Amino acid sequence: MACGGGGDGTPSPVQPSPVASPAPTPTPTPTPAPALQPTFSSINTQVLQVWCIGCHSGVGRPPDGGLRLDANAAYGELVNAQSAGKPSAVRVVPRDPSGSYLIQKLEGRSDIIGDRMPFGGQPLAQSDIDVIRAWISQGAPNN
Repeated sequence: MACGGGGDGTPSPVQPSPVASPAPTPTPTPTPAPALQPTFSSINTQVLQVWCIGCHSGVGRPPDGGLRLDANAAYGELVNAQSAGKPSAVRVVPRDPSGSYLIQKLEGRSDIIGDRMPFGGQPLAQSDIDVIRAWISQGAPNN
């Protein structure tokens, strides 16, 4: 997974290294999740833990954008949670997918701070974003 910077699309300061870095691992192209359902458990398992966890985990370093998406932390970090990169935004606003910063970042809206997510990779399939929108429209339950 490509990631780096502060999670807001700005590069992190890079310290010179006497050792050459390995070639980056190619980011797989997102294809629609075959059985994605508008439930948090389905979205967490098939989207967050596949496409987002590489940059947004608390393992070994602070998570990009201050957003931890490890399986046990993801719901609380998303629903009704303020964005660290854009403090005026709420990551997931139950029943308001268009007002949810998560959707804005996934769709690459012009008023986001930083880059479209997933960072450095192909955008999620629109059908998967639509399922996430449906879950938010249902009130973003922890199901």
